[in-house]
Amino acid sequence: MGSRYVAIILEINMKKIVKKCFKSGKSLVLSTVTCSALLVNNVTASEVTILNVFIDGQAAVAGQVNDNFTAMQNAVNDNFSEIDSLQIKTNSNEGSILDHETRLAEQENRSKFVSIAPEAFRDEGDTVNPCKWVVKASEVSAYWDPTSDAECDAVASIHLPHGANFKALKCMVNHSNIVPFADSVFFSLFRVNLDSFVRQTIFLTPPSINTGFQQLADSTPNTAGLTVDNSQYVYRMKSTFTDAQHGSEVTFSGCIVELD
Repeated sequence: MGSRYVAIILEINMKKIVKKCFKSGKSLVLSTVTCSALLVNNVTASEVTILNVFIDGQAAVAGQVNDNFTAMQNAVNDNFSEIDSLQIKTNSNEGSILDHETRLAEQENRSKFVSIAPEAFRDEGDTVNPCKWVVKASEVSAYWDPTSDAECDAVASIHLPHGANFKALKCMVNHSNIVPFADSVFFSLFRVNLDSFVRQTIFLTPPSINTGFQQLADSTPNTAGLTVDNSQYVYRMKSTFTDAQHGSEVTFSGCIVELD
C-alpha cells in the first residue's frame, strides 16, 4: 500500500513538472536538456517485504507479527521521507522554471538595436548624377564628394529581427561646411514587397543643417503598429544628398534602427 501511495504522489509531481516545462503560448520553452534535468529528480518508492507469512490454522507468534508491522512501518516512514525529498526538489524545480520565465519575459520586453555603419552604404548607381562615396578610415565615417552639382543617393541592405516592432531611426552626421552650401542629407528606412515590388517608407528623418554634429531622427513609423515581416519584405536604408555642390562635405558615422 505504501508503495502504491508514493507512486501516486510521484505521478502528480511529475505531471506538475511536465506542465511547467512545456507551457503553451510561449515564444520560447525551456530546453529539452533543462526539462530532462528536472524530470530525472524522480525517486523510487520503497517496497514492503513481509518477513513472516502465516497460513490458516497456524498460531501467530507475537514477535513475528510485530516484525511484520515493523517492516511495514519502516517502509511507510521511508516512503514519507522520499515524498518530502521529492517535494523539496519539485519546489526547487518550480523556482528554476519561474526564473527562466522571468528572464524570458525580460528578454522579450528589452529594446533591440540594429546598427548600420557607413561602409554598408554604396552608391545607388546613377550614371547621370554619380556620387563619390568614400570611407574615411581615420573617422570611421563617410562623406559625399560629388563631381558636379547634383542630387545623389546611397543605399544599404539591412536585416531586422522578424516580428519586432519599429520604434525609431537615428543617424549621426557632421554638417559643417566652411562655405554655406545649400546642401543637406537625410535618411530613410523602407521596405519592398517581394510579391508586388511596392516600396513603402517606414522612417524619414529631417534634413541636416549646417550646424556641425547633429542627430537626425524619426520616432514615428509611417504606419502605426508596423512589424518586421521577413517572410514578405526586404528592408533597406537610403541616404539622400540634396543640392550637392562640388567640394562640399557632409560626413556621417552611421545609423541605428531601434525596435521592441
